[in-house]
Amino acid sequence: MVIVATGLLVFELISFSQREEQLPSGVRVAGLNVGGLSKRDAVTLWESAYAQPITMYYNDSNGSHPIVLNPDQLGWRISSDPMLADVLASTETDGGFWQRFINYLLGNEETQSRDIPLLVTYQENVLEAFLLDVARRYDNPAGTPGYDLQTLTTFPGEPGYALDIDSAILAVDATLRNPTDRKVNLPTEDLSNNRPQMKTLESLLIDYLDSQGFIYDGQTTVASIFIMDLISGEEINILGDVAYSAASTIKVPIMIDFYRTLAFEPSQEEAWLLANSLLCSNNSSSN
Repeated sequence: MVIVATGLLVFELISFSQREEQLPSGVRVAGLNVGGLSKRDAVTLWESAYAQPITMYYNDSNGSHPIVLNPDQLGWRISSDPMLADVLASTETDGGFWQRFINYLLGNEETQSRDIPLLVTYQENVLEAFLLDVARRYDNPAGTPGYDLQTLTTFPGEPGYALDIDSAILAVDATLRNPTDRKVNLPTEDLSNNRPQMKTLESLLIDYLDSQGFIYDGQTTVASIFIMDLISGEEINILGDVAYSAASTIKVPIMIDFYRTLAFEPSQEEAWLLANSLLCSNNSSSN
């Protein structure tokens, strides 16, 4: 019986020693279950999982145009040694070797859940450069506002969309740190603020003058136009510094200034001069 007991003890000790080479159940590293694996197999598991490429989709609901990104393109480096050391340190909390062996014989082993975080570094500036290149290739800029010379109306440009770089960096980073779901839909932002601006109206005015055979800055034809948006303060100023002869238009400020001097209604003679000046364009009356 002593021989049998000794042999059984040796057998259990060998079995436990072999089991000690494996990580205990309930241990997860970087979101992966490594319980029951050897140290080498556990490291291989998480390094292999995170070395898989991720697939990105840009404004592609059907997933028919994938963009593949390999982590090594970003200088992806997992710190496996510190992670493994954290795993081994956490398994020592159950006591020494012989205490764990006695618990094993008595069937008192407790399964404790442990989750060791992922320790990784990569070049974030390379990721940003990669996404900027994606944006240059696939962004759809909003259309330019236009106008119709026949109806003298303006209309907004076609809406577009662009990659939201900041949100995309966060989304790709989260996908790189996910060992199972390696797909991500890149976030975009709508570009619809393309209403006609004052510049659109200015182009419309110039093209309209051209269509009428009147070159606004020609050698024999000159036009000056000034428009101000009284709400926003925006201006259109086409040849606003060109001096013109006032001609008969000076008769309007003459009338306004004359009324400033009056304390009562103009006399019959004064009214006649005003009417003759404005309605008949009589220069002597204006003078």
